[in-house]
Amino acid sequence: MNSLIVCDGDAVNFEAMFGHRLVVLTAPALIKASGVASVSKRRMCVLGDEKRDRWPARYFVTGYTPGQGMVSIDMLDASQFTPCIVGRPPLIVCGLPFTARFTPTVPATLISPPNTPDSMTPSIGRGNFIARQHYARA
Repeated sequence: MNSLIVCDGDAVNFEAMFGHRLVVLTAPALIKASGVASVSKRRMCVLGDEKRDRWPARYFVTGYTPGQGMVSIDMLDASQFTPCIVGRPPLIVCGLPFTARFTPTVPATLISPPNTPDSMTPSIGRGNFIARQHYARA
């Protein structure tokens, strides 16, 4: 598959629903790259960069007060990284959606009866990368 290469500062977009939770990021999600090669003076992302970032979010469940948590990339789709190059880690490319994880840090609380917290169990969702450059593909 020929997909756009993900670079430092590219956006990470998450679908709103993580199981029964509606999750809203509190700040833009941008990925940080550690690759050696660059596109337009921005480092390319390599396999493993997706595991380094977590983004704060609020979440909502019907009948509960809002809660807080962190969103992370759980697992890339096989279409989102290039074959291994000898001596270099695979590049991350846009590809198909990846698996994301929302982990509550402050649980939402049931309105009635009061003080009944939502489960602290993580929820699974999906997301994708949005490349700012539109010419370098792998």
